[in-house]
Amino acid sequence: MKKSCFILLLLLTIVAPFFSCSEDEDDEPMLIIKFQFDPNQARLNNLGQPSTIALGNAAQSPIFNTISAHYLEMAPNANTLLGAGTILYHAPETTMGGAAAIDFSKSKIVSQGETFIKIPLSQVTAGSYEWMRVSLSYQNYQINVRNAGVDYAGTLASFVGFKTYITSFDIELYNKQGGDYGNLSGRILDDLLTETRDLDGVGEKKSPLDFALWKKASPEHIMRWNSPWGEGFPGWHLECTCMSHKYLGNKFDIHGGGMDLKFPHNECEIAQATAAYGEAPVRYWMHTNMLTVNGQKMSKSLGNSFLPSELFAGSHALLEQAYSPMTVRFFMLQSQYRSTLDFSNDALKAAQKGYKKIANGLRIIKKLKYPAGISVNADAAQEKEINDAFQGCYDGMNDDLNTAVAIAHLLYFISPCIGYC
Repeated sequence: MKKSCFILLLLLTIVAPFFSCSEDEDDEPMLIIKFQFDPNQARLNNLGQPSTIALGNAAQSPIFNTISAHYLEMAPNANTLLGAGTILYHAPETTMGGAAAIDFSKSKIVSQGETFIKIPLSQVTAGSYEWMRVSLSYQNYQINVRNAGVDYAGTLASFVGFKTYITSFDIELYNKQGGDYGNLSGRILDDLLTETRDLDGVGEKKSPLDFALWKKASPEHIMRWNSPWGEGFPGWHLECTCMSHKYLGNKFDIHGGGMDLKFPHNECEIAQATAAYGEAPVRYWMHTNMLTVNGQKMSKSLGNSFLPSELFAGSHALLEQAYSPMTVRFFMLQSQYRSTLDFSNDALKAAQKGYKKIANGLRIIKKLKYPAGISVNADAAQEKEINDAFQGCYDGMNDDLNTAVAIAHLLYFISPCIGYC
């Protein structure tokens, strides 16, 4: 979409404010401002006149979910100088990023029909007003896009007009607006408020749970880029979301990682991606448990960590011999991926024997042939035993990829071929 088209879309999208006066019992009259979203209204220019899309450009009238405004002013007419009318609202600004910008952490975001501001009429200058200036700052809407001949429907969240400064992600606000922070790790938001650490480089958090989207770089920090939010670098959680979004899109099937990343890292990835794109980014989360060596945590500081290449070559001081890649793979598959995996020479040697038994058993099965001309009566009990073993393999793999159960059934099935039970 060309820039001119995008500007048209932002400026001419039909989002008309409407007003009402309200007087509750024992209260003074109020001016209430809400927003009505009407994608079918004719396009207008900045003076409220009918507008057309420039030749060679394209635009659409999306369906809005929420918006925020930076500036509201009632003016006597369309030609009134900016600021010369009655200013009803001016969003909080900050200079933390350098130039003045909207402080997004203090922005008010509303849906259709929700009150944006409510002002006592006594605070509104009396006069005749024909014109209402509305400067939008944030939009969240449904949009249709065609790329390489494929149609996509999605949610677009965009900042428009004046500069916007974002520092941290407001977890409490996210959950109030329908988010589900804590669901992946089974944590309760209220319990988390007293458990989280302060963030390095971000002093304007509303809550201990908030996390940095962009961090201001200290003088000695290596990573630094100029941005609308000042010289700095993206927060750790944002790095991962940006990479996965670029290479895998808004939603992808499997996200792996260690169990220690489930909270807060993966929870934060879900929160910011959902806020940005309108849906959770991952269908299946697969978190592996910790690795240990002879019952002790694997750690560089303990000198008991080794690389795959060292396992294959037997070149580490803790290894008594080399182990083939298939032996190591079989050893790891003998434990369900969410279980702790303990490396030891005894366990690796046992896996080496187990893998050879399966390989030999399958080789024998492939060579089995029924003699020609001989009729064999089916053994119902034996047939059930074989089918149960097959089904056990499928059930294990369908139970959160439980390879340990699947291998156990496979060994039971081929045991008659290799002379052990």
